[in-house]
Amino acid sequence: ALVDDARIHAWLDAVMGAAPRSSAGGVLRVQFPGAPQTTPPHQDAAYVPDAAGVWQLWTPLWPCGPDDGVLAVAPGSHLAGLRPHDADFHGHPVARLAPDQHWHASHLQPGDVLLLSALTLHRALDNEGPWLRVSVDLRWRPAPSDAARTSQAPAT
Repeated sequence: ALVDDARIHAWLDAVMGAAPRSSAGGVLRVQFPGAPQTTPPHQDAAYVPDAAGVWQLWTPLWPCGPDDGVLAVAPGSHLAGLRPHDADFHGHPVARLAPDQHWHASHLQPGDVLLLSALTLHRALDNEGPWLRVSVDLRWRPAPSDAARTSQAPAT
């Protein structure tokens, strides 16, 4: 339902300057209490092919805050371009971080969304709460007919 929601499409059209089309898949994520961080710091542009113009929508399906494994973002990170990434022991890209990297996380409710460009540095926090963290992330890019209108991901 989220992929086809007209309100989300109108919002994405305004942000991207183009009609959105679902791209690069969607993921339902479940993070157990006490489990180590499931999503390390990264930018989607490190692994999504042709990431210019790709946007990710992340939403919790249950109330979620910093102690519950919510997604955290590095403010302004999309302005610095693609950072170097190394592979972790699973082969997933992990961004090289400055020792003083600042993160921002908030309490979110179902229906709240984070909209991230492919250059936004983000990660999941550890779930130290008593409940499962259940969330969905979906990706969009400009539809082919509008691709010429969007040459790169706009700043957010």
